[in-house]
Amino acid sequence: MAEGTVTEELERQIIALAPWHIDVDVTPEISTGSVLEVGDGSDGSEGPEGAGPVRFVRPRKTWDEVLQRIYPNGLEGRRFMECACNCGAYTFWAKEMGAGDCYGFDVRDHWINQAEFLLEHRTFPSDGIKFEVNDLYDLPKAGMEPFDVTMFQGIFYHLPDPITGLKAAADLTSELLIFDTAIRDGMPDGMLALAEESRTQVMSGVYGLNWFPTGPVVLERILRWLGFVEVKLVHWRVNRRGRRGNVGRVRILASRKEGLLAGIQTVSEPRSQTGAELEASEDLESADAEQTQTQANVNTSGGNQLEPDAAAPSISEAFEETDRTLRRLLRYLREANPEPAEELAQEMRRAKRQLRANRELLGEAPDAKDDGSSA
Repeated sequence: MAEGTVTEELERQIIALAPWHIDVDVTPEISTGSVLEVGDGSDGSEGPEGAGPVRFVRPRKTWDEVLQRIYPNGLEGRRFMECACNCGAYTFWAKEMGAGDCYGFDVRDHWINQAEFLLEHRTFPSDGIKFEVNDLYDLPKAGMEPFDVTMFQGIFYHLPDPITGLKAAADLTSELLIFDTAIRDGMPDGMLALAEESRTQVMSGVYGLNWFPTGPVVLERILRWLGFVEVKLVHWRVNRRGRRGNVGRVRILASRKEGLLAGIQTVSEPRSQTGAELEASEDLESADAEQTQTQANVNTSGGNQLEPDAAAPSISEAFEETDRTLRRLLRYLREANPEPAEELAQEMRRAKRQLRANRELLGEAPDAKDDGSSA
């Protein structure tokens, strides 16, 4: 097949596999971004109906800088795993940096189809790379050997049980975990904030229920609990009062080997960005976080976005906020396991009846619907 014809066929397949999220070189002449003619932060071209918006990013430079600071001589044969790998970009780049066996998985066929296409057609090192559709929660029963380096990015805040999911990856990590996640800002650090998201859009999770960490402290504690001896916050960005509300992103490096991160500087304060700066950011997959957080601003806790200077809610308002959150959790539980869900519903009804009695004692007039029967 003539060279021009080969290039045209590759371009046709790239367009057919859209939408794409990450710019990846296919040959020295073409990349997913050059074919789609998209800029940073723009839509990753049209995809199937219902795929939802997909923002396009070019994070290669940031990725190389992070890895080279830790491994100046490259990965030198280290085994690499990429969780929620999307099109497999970081897996390919790890191989180019000298990684040994590489494994990337994602729960969505859409992304693995892209990864398999790139694996077949890229003119760069690709030996020892494997991709497959897999669920993070199924890792413990897969019987895999540990990986030296694990990429855990853009997945924590899509999970209904994020600590169990993170543990599944951490248990298979022998040296370094690169952890990158969206956060909810404007709430006390040390918590996970409940949210809901689409099950069908390709940039969302598949569970419907998800949790956002409220800052880096809660994540550092979880990572140390998982056995990492060095935990360094290397990136912390927030977007206060932007059109997406109080959102942000953190990147944390976690090592099981003392001294591996000795040359890595930590950050102690968040960098605030305007919405425009955030749009232009080339941070690792920043756009994914922001569009998911947009859903969270609408869906979390009854849709009320907490501002840093917001007035403290009354006891009744706080209860109602918690009640809305528990209702969302209850809906998820009823789908997953009806029996304990019904026990939770009974406890919620008892709590609401007690609240009604307390409000009457305080002279408040409870709403007619607040009779504890609707849980």
